[in-house]
Amino acid sequence: MIDARGLLCPQPVILTKAELNKPEVNETSTFVDNEVAVSNLQKLAESIGAKSKVDAYDGYWDVTITKSDAAAANIAKQEKTVIAISRNFLGHDEELGKILIKSFIYTITEADHKPEEILFFNSGAKLVASDSEVLGDLKKLEEAGVKINTCGICLDYYNIKEDVQVGGITNMYAIYEAMATASHLINI
Repeated sequence: MIDARGLLCPQPVILTKAELNKPEVNETSTFVDNEVAVSNLQKLAESIGAKSKVDAYDGYWDVTITKSDAAAANIAKQEKTVIAISRNFLGHDEELGKILIKSFIYTITEADHKPEEILFFNSGAKLVASDSEVLGDLKKLEEAGVKINTCGICLDYYNIKEDVQVGGITNMYAIYEAMATASHLINI
């Protein structure tokens, strides 16, 4: 049983996924206190081919996820994923988007399936500079073997090439090749 009450997204999903990744665990029960977390856990179950059951109580929900053989195979499945980040925020609202990009990059550090490479260009290049709030997580990803590459033209444009704190500097040809050969491309 996982008690994720009071935890914000993406923590309930990350904790549940970590438990489900254990080969000896066929079923897990997670307590959450908001409907968004319930929905996210149901989506997790669906994404791995598992079944979910939700029981509502006074002020919280119990989401039970049961793995099948197919779910266990889906958890272990790996692909070549490339993430292309073209802005220093996620979505359309810049203020909210800066919070979301931090949460997104943190989520990658906790995910089992890490991308092979993360590409930064346009204002996304600002995320690898010294004043970036995601540097610690990007460094963790690099240490875990994720390639971090940033567009040199973009760094020059923002005058931050000398301020790069993580990863390498690349060009548009290499960015195109990484995106074109990815089995799964996440474009932000």
